[in-house]
Amino acid sequence: AAVVLGYRVFMAGEERLLDRAAYAGFGWTCAGLALAVMVLCTFGTWRLRHRMHQVEQVRHPDLRGFARELGDVVRSRSFLILFFTILVFWTSQGAHASLTLHAYKYFWELPTSAMSLVPITASIGLATGIPVAMLLLSRFEKGAVCNAALAVFCAVQFIPVTLRLAGVLTETGPLVYAVLNAAALLSGWTMACVTIAFGAMMAD
Repeated sequence: AAVVLGYRVFMAGEERLLDRAAYAGFGWTCAGLALAVMVLCTFGTWRLRHRMHQVEQVRHPDLRGFARELGDVVRSRSFLILFFTILVFWTSQGAHASLTLHAYKYFWELPTSAMSLVPITASIGLATGIPVAMLLLSRFEKGAVCNAALAVFCAVQFIPVTLRLAGVLTETGPLVYAVLNAAALLSGWTMACVTIAFGAMMAD
């Protein structure tokens, strides 16, 4: 919804992406939409609150117990590897997401209509990546799935840029659109695999 509202409504047209005023209305609209959905969800499930599990014994946390548990956690080599890997991964993705709009406009020189399709394709990839992850995790170890998905995800992010810099994808047009959308779909699949496998390993 945010992608469609942003690219097709508030920033429709080539110059509106650089119009500061367009972002205020877009932000308020997204905030209102999020609030409406949260209220709907809250009151839609309100009648089922009696089905929630009652906590029999409340444990009062203390600073000493927290420090002891934290010490147990940091002594786990597996946890440290998982934690720092996912920290680097999500930090890089935050930087990538922040620069995506600039890359689409100034590096790839995409029109607004083409820009809007890539994140939609990525969202479709995330949704359809869930059964892909389930299939892979039913046949292979979680660590192997996570490692392979991370490798493919990173490759998908830098290969199109490398092809552009090498002069292979020079003209912005249908070929570039196809490559970027294919990369977005594959990124969605691998992102689903990474997220699900990582969560399962963290629980272990």
